[in-house]
Amino acid sequence: MSRKSKIRKAAERALTRGVSAVFAVLVRVLPLWALRRLADGAAWLIRVLAPSRQRLAVDNLRRVFGDRYTEKEYRQLAAQVTRGVSRTMVELLKFPYLTQEQIQALVTVEGLEHLRAALAQGRGAILLTAHYGNWELLGPVVTGAGLPCTAVARDSQETFTANLINRARQSHGVEVLAREDLRGMLRTLRENRILSILPDQHAWGGSIIIDFLGRPAATAVPGNQ
Repeated sequence: MSRKSKIRKAAERALTRGVSAVFAVLVRVLPLWALRRLADGAAWLIRVLAPSRQRLAVDNLRRVFGDRYTEKEYRQLAAQVTRGVSRTMVELLKFPYLTQEQIQALVTVEGLEHLRAALAQGRGAILLTAHYGNWELLGPVVTGAGLPCTAVARDSQETFTANLINRARQSHGVEVLAREDLRGMLRTLRENRILSILPDQHAWGGSIIIDFLGRPAATAVPGNQ
């Protein structure tokens, strides 16, 4: 994997900060449906400005599904992925301006009784999921049900954006920990809270390299992360 130049990294961070600042204002005044439309527009712009990422997405989809779809359908699927991630981000930034009732109306929840049963044992619970759908809704939905939740997150490299995102997560009572904060994770379990982890990312340090769909993937090893 080629490394980005310092100039490109600086440009991407500046763009991220600028876009985040704009949406930080818009989420205060626009309804959710309008923000989703803007997110769709942002997704289109991303596809135009970063065609290599779209080609990578198409290639990854093809590795999973083989000949199930046509080339055009793969491009459409990749576009849907980009649009979904964009909508997830604007919905997250809108959290501070949504009531619990509005958030609960966005999802259908099943299985909360299993989390309650786990916490009844007094040793906390670990909730594992992937970056699929709007994963950010998980936290406020759990806390809205009266269950204490702590999320492990990897912050954006741009400080303004990272703070904006974490404030949105915390607006409905979700505690946020850095993925390096092992003591905080242990404390969370000792306090009989739910520890939410999304581990489907590149694992830095202490990982092993395995073959995943024909590509080397750095994978977390229990006890090393």
